[in-house]
Amino acid sequence: MARCYHDEQEFKSDVDIEVAREGDILQEGQDLDQFKCHKNPGHSGFIPFKDLTLEDLPEEVRSIETLESVKTRGKYVARLVVDKIRNGRWVKEAGTGYVHSDGKEFCIQTNNHIVKTDEEVKNCTVQFFYDSHDESNVLTCRGVELVYTCPFRDLSYFLFDPVPDFVYQLDVIDPLLSSSSIIIMYSNNNIEQYRTELYFKSPKLVYYTSENLNNPQIEMVFITLDDNTISYLKSSYFKFQSIPSNIQELTRIEIHIDEDDGNSRVIPGDVVKFSNDYVVNISESIFQDEVKKCRLVWNGEVIAQGTRLYFQQVKSREFFSDMDDDDLEETVQQASPNIWLFDFYPLPKVIEQYNETVNNNTSTCDTLCCIGHPHGGIKMVTFGRFIGRSPERFDFHGRRITQPGTDCQCKEVSCVKYSCKTCPGSSGSPVFIPERKYNTISNISHFMGERVKALLPNGTSTNGHLPSTIACQLQLIESEAIDDERNTCINILRDTVIYDSALNAIAKCRLEPSLPLKQTDIGDDEYPLDESVRDPDWGPTSSAEDDKQAHFITKPN
Repeated sequence: MARCYHDEQEFKSDVDIEVAREGDILQEGQDLDQFKCHKNPGHSGFIPFKDLTLEDLPEEVRSIETLESVKTRGKYVARLVVDKIRNGRWVKEAGTGYVHSDGKEFCIQTNNHIVKTDEEVKNCTVQFFYDSHDESNVLTCRGVELVYTCPFRDLSYFLFDPVPDFVYQLDVIDPLLSSSSIIIMYSNNNIEQYRTELYFKSPKLVYYTSENLNNPQIEMVFITLDDNTISYLKSSYFKFQSIPSNIQELTRIEIHIDEDDGNSRVIPGDVVKFSNDYVVNISESIFQDEVKKCRLVWNGEVIAQGTRLYFQQVKSREFFSDMDDDDLEETVQQASPNIWLFDFYPLPKVIEQYNETVNNNTSTCDTLCCIGHPHGGIKMVTFGRFIGRSPERFDFHGRRITQPGTDCQCKEVSCVKYSCKTCPGSSGSPVFIPERKYNTISNISHFMGERVKALLPNGTSTNGHLPSTIACQLQLIESEAIDDERNTCINILRDTVIYDSALNAIAKCRLEPSLPLKQTDIGDDEYPLDESVRDPDWGPTSSAEDDKQAHFITKPN
């Protein structure tokens, strides 16, 4: 990744983080509106979660369904209290987290600057239903193990124990972290297993693999899912025999597919050529057993019979061409030269729900909801809006560069502003569109630090594109600009998202815990980490030595 002269400059970042520390944390029994806060004096617009009613919802999203959706999401939001050593003594820091699931395990998702090491996780108290001063309903858990952390994404996942019974009802699963494997059986009796790869290519999620699915030695291919069920591959392409002598004259043909009831249905098809293979392309995906029931009809005569599925081969550079140039080069270097696209059925429930949500999304509502524990107090709800877009420039440590020089190598990022009110303690809070039922998509985490763009855990960058601004898992970032007249905090949402390499790296680390967490070149002799140049989101009171111990993830070998 290109370095810039700004990286080594000593200047105070104009960014604060929103972890509640001494002086920011409410005393036991103290109400939020009684607490002196420089950012939100009086805390107007902060609604106690337990008291949220239909009238509290913004008019444009005011419905019983939306209220129930917000209440359901809020159950999985937890108060986090971490014991840390600062300046030689133990102190408490407070933030927010929420339950995340990949279909197998439940963990807490929060910010890297809240917990970034196993030690901090084990010193973290997780409190559900911290909704009132009467703490009789609070369920207290402890952090157990750090699963993943990355300061570039300001993101951490950690396991906790015990897992309360109500958590098992959670259906908020990130489709990009749902696990499935492709099993390939060859004619020589070899059986190979590979992880399926998933990428958002507007307007849908696309499965692909680097294994040649058109290998004639393949006898059978199927998919195994998280719940140990089996799915079978589908494709809208298939091969046929025999090849007519006038194959080059054939364009539009009819495909007659025999049904089990003795009838047949007719759909149009096109003969296309990939490399040396002539195949038929139809408008729907079918199974292998359906291919053998396909008859190719031209001018009223059957000219060929379907033989086996064919899977579209695409060059990686072409497939990922919707990325920015820098991101594309990095991704192509890591990917295989060619990939093969496929469908399968039945799909995991999480993918079906995601597709349904995106396909049925016609709303243009710009209202957002944030649920968290400001100042370490009881759970609060705030609402805000998207405000607009603006380009921002950031250095290697996430500091905003307001006056870049002509030779500045820092990254310029398209950002989106929004206006949910937040305070110290709000770090890690879920932010979401309240009227939409993104039950299959993890919430997006609020944090205070500026971020350069969607970065791979090793510091390189990648991004995908969305059908709408927050249709999937984004990283929220917030600036410290405050409109004094409206007492509205202006936040920044970076307009990029990691959909491929980084999320797959997360999933692999989670599925294979033995994979090592490797430290990148941050903090090495070439580029030492010291107080003046560290990432501002790691906490203003953390030491350089503490920062060097933060986990960095590189793509597993």
